[in-house]
Amino acid sequence: PVHIQRAFSDGVVSAEETTPHFGVGLASPDPNRPKLTESASVPLALEDGFSKDEIAGFEELLCSPKKAPPTKYQCHICYRTGHYISDCPMRFNTPYDELTPYQGRKKCYGEFQCQQCKRKWTSQNSVANEAQSCIKCHIPVFPHKQVKIA
Repeated sequence: PVHIQRAFSDGVVSAEETTPHFGVGLASPDPNRPKLTESASVPLALEDGFSKDEIAGFEELLCSPKKAPPTKYQCHICYRTGHYISDCPMRFNTPYDELTPYQGRKKCYGEFQCQQCKRKWTSQNSVANEAQSCIKCHIPVFPHKQVKIA
């Protein structure tokens, strides 16, 4: 392959080292071929022998819009229509955006403990990313444990 030959022809590995590993020697580099630089204005695909029309076809293929989901399909991450789960804009949120262990849509069983007064309580009305208010301190408390109700 050309990209492997290019790595070896740039002096990373000598031709003598390649023969024992691959069983074949490399062709001598073309002296007329320009050396690659990071600021090269010519795309690598052109150097590899692809025409500009072929490159445009590849770009169109790679950038073509994906098939739209059915009208009733609902993304299982953000629960909105119009895109598949693999294309969800919420897909790569950091764990810090998830304030509770359970991230489902339905209510669940939650265990709470107030950080200020150390009061503990449980609730079957716990919801993802929502706090409940401590009845002593009146501060919002997020559950430390949540279990889906069957």
